[in-house]
Amino acid sequence: MLTGSYSSLWMACASSGVLVPVPEDLPLVWAGIRVADGDWHLLPTLGIALLGVATRDLVAWSIGRMLGAVLLDEGRAQRFLGRRNVAWARRMLDRHGALAVLLGRFLVGFRAPVFAVAGAMGVPLRSFVLYDGIGLLIAVPLAMSLGYAFGHPLLAILVAILGWCRTWMVPLLFVAVAAGLAWQWRRIAVRRHATEKAR
Repeated sequence: MLTGSYSSLWMACASSGVLVPVPEDLPLVWAGIRVADGDWHLLPTLGIALLGVATRDLVAWSIGRMLGAVLLDEGRAQRFLGRRNVAWARRMLDRHGALAVLLGRFLVGFRAPVFAVAGAMGVPLRSFVLYDGIGLLIAVPLAMSLGYAFGHPLLAILVAILGWCRTWMVPLLFVAVAAGLAWQWRRIAVRRHATEKAR
């Protein structure tokens, strides 16, 4: 996905965290590196990065607006974003209202859930665009600046962290599922024992 074209930058930013399990910070740091290397010009790169991330944010908000109560109440819809993420985003929006959109912009891994839940909970498009826009104007140039200043070593660190997360995700998921099944089995056994004792 990270090739040498502006269109690939837009695609990487627009799909990050929704279609592709990669945070937007990775393509933004990469964009800063391309600017530092002289391959891309600053203003077009910044504009395309902003447009790409804004597109992703609007897609997440639109998904929430379309799903509405289904996203908030039904387990199947929440599997895509994670039940805990959705519950946490709801609490955040209950507490801070539309301002949660701005706060969510700076929380890696929680951006898409916050934006989707904002749509589901009825945050108006105008308010969403306002707060998200403020966050974008801070976060996107900041991430690109990190890439510009620290270059390839920073990108290598981010890729290594992402690779570590992917490597350990399956074993940790397996352990979590096994622990959940063991806990359910123990509950069933305790219930059976209580029922038999009651007889």
